[in-house]
Amino acid sequence: MQLRLLFNALLICSSTMHAMELTTANYSGGIGITDDIFVTAVCSRLDRPTRDILRCTCKKYLTLVHSQDALNENYNKSLYEGDALKMVYWENLGWLPPHQEFANAVKNKKNKLAVWLLEKKKVTVWDAYCSNILEAVKTSTIKQILPVIKWLLDTRKPLTHLDEYLSGYHFAKNLIGLYPEYPEVQKIVDAFERYEQEEAVRKATASNSLIKSYFGSGPWHSRMDYY
Repeated sequence: MQLRLLFNALLICSSTMHAMELTTANYSGGIGITDDIFVTAVCSRLDRPTRDILRCTCKKYLTLVHSQDALNENYNKSLYEGDALKMVYWENLGWLPPHQEFANAVKNKKNKLAVWLLEKKKVTVWDAYCSNILEAVKTSTIKQILPVIKWLLDTRKPLTHLDEYLSGYHFAKNLIGLYPEYPEVQKIVDAFERYEQEEAVRKATASNSLIKSYFGSGPWHSRMDYY
C-alpha cells in the first residue's frame, strides 16, 4: 500500500503531469487505497495548482478533492463556529494558513504562484511579511524564512518610507525585545536594513543618471542650449 501511495504521489506532483484518472480502487493481491486515505495522505500534500489539475482529471476527483479556496473557507467557518474537530478535519485535508501557502510557493521557486496569491489577495501583504516572520521566530525557522522576506523586498520593491516596508521592518525589530531568547531575529532586521541601503544606492544612481541626461556629460559651460 505504501508503494502505491508513493506511486500516486509521484504521478500527481510530476511537472509533466497530463490529464489522467488516478485509480484508488482495490487491486488483486493486496489492500487498495480508500478515498479517505487518498485525500488525507496524498492530496493534503498538494499545492494549489496541482490540486486544481487533479480535480480536472475526472468527475470523481472534482467532488472528492477540495480546492484550496474551499478548504480555507471551510476551515475559517469551523474556526468561527469554534468547532475544533472540524478544524482538524479540514487541516488534515490540506488547509494551510495563507501566509504559509505563500511562503511555500516562494521556497519551491513557484514565483508565478506567489505573485498570483498576492495579486488575488489570497494572502495579505502584511501576512506575507509579518505572519511569516512571527512564525519563523516562534518555530526557530528564521533561516528558512529569510529567502521569503528577501523575495518580497526584491520583487515588490517597496519604498522605504512607506507602510509596506516600515510595517515589516518595525515588526521584526520589535520582536528582538519580545523574544530575546531568539537572537537570530536580528538576521531578519538586517535583511530589511540591507534593502534600505541598496535602495539608497539605487536612488542616488538614478538621480545622477537623470542629471547627466539633462545637462550632458561635459561641463555646463560647453553647452549652448541654455540660452
